[in-house]
Amino acid sequence: MTESSQDWLKRIAGALGTQGLKIESEATEWDFKKAASGLYPIMVHRRFLEGAESILGSPPWITDFKDPLVLAYVIEVDEGRQFLTRAQVDRWSVTRDRIESAGRSLLYHMTRDETPQSVEESPVEAYRVGDGYDAARIIVIEDVHFGEFTPDSRIAIPSTEELLFVRSGDDESIAALRDEAQRRHESADLPLTPDLFRFERSKPVPA
Repeated sequence: MTESSQDWLKRIAGALGTQGLKIESEATEWDFKKAASGLYPIMVHRRFLEGAESILGSPPWITDFKDPLVLAYVIEVDEGRQFLTRAQVDRWSVTRDRIESAGRSLLYHMTRDETPQSVEESPVEAYRVGDGYDAARIIVIEDVHFGEFTPDSRIAIPSTEELLFVRSGDDESIAALRDEAQRRHESADLPLTPDLFRFERSKPVPA
C-alpha cells in the first residue's frame, strides 16, 4: 500500500468524527438484518480502494457514483464504524438493491433532522454536519427537500465532508456555487470533485 493510500485512509477515519474507523469489530459477523439498522453510505474517491483491501482483508463493498467517485458503506457500532466488505455481503445472499435502499433510507431520515447552512453573502447553502456522510447526502437531498429543487438547481460535493447547493438555476447562483465548490475542493482534506450536478429523474447527474 502506498503512503498516499495510508494517508487517505487516515483522513477517512478523521472525517468520521468522534466515531472513528474500526478495522475489526463484532459487526463483521452481523447478518443483513442486524447490519441494516446502522448501515450508511459514505462518498469517497476511488483511490480509497487502493489501500482499503489490505487493511480490511476484503475489498470494500461499493456502489459506483461518477468516476472517480464511489459510495462505500459503513456499519455503525459502539464507539466506531466498520466498513462493509464484499466478503460480508457474499454471506448475506441479499440483492444489491436491498443494501443500497437500507443505507439510503437511514441517511434520508438522519438528514431530515438537519438544517442546511447559508454560505455568507451567497445564494449557496451547505450541509456540513460533520458526521462523514455530508457528500453522500446528494443521493437523498432531493427527497429531503421535496418539491424545492428544479431541473435548473445545482449541487456540488467538493469534499467528503460537505454538500453545497443552489435552488435557483440563474447564472449568478450557479457561478457562486461553482466558485465555492472550486475553493472548497482545493482546500479540502478529502477532496472529491469541483464539478456540479443536477437532478434528472430524481438522480444526480453531471450538469
